[in-house]
Amino acid sequence: MKQVHGTEALVVDRALSPMDRFAGGWDALVTDQPGIMVAVRTADCVPILMHDPQRRVVAAIHAGWRGAVAGIVPKTLALLESRFGSRPGQVRISIGPSAGGLLL
Repeated sequence: MKQVHGTEALVVDRALSPMDRFAGGWDALVTDQPGIMVAVRTADCVPILMHDPQRRVVAAIHAGWRGAVAGIVPKTLALLESRFGSRPGQVRISIGPSAGGLLL
């Protein structure tokens, strides 16, 4: 998927074929399909992974500063809730490393 520093999520809710292509831009990839791996590319942005073990849904989020300020993380969590029936309290969230210094 093409990452665009926004807040939109690409939802893959069906089996994929080798011919599938996804035109457009997203910064989160969400699926409940077994065998589909979710991943994002980051440099100085933050990778965030979500997993709901009850609903068997996963998400990978590319959180740059624009997307973070615009709410990509809560929007993706709300998508898991509305589309897949996830309960936010049961979703496991992992935040990956990012470039940049700590400001105190």
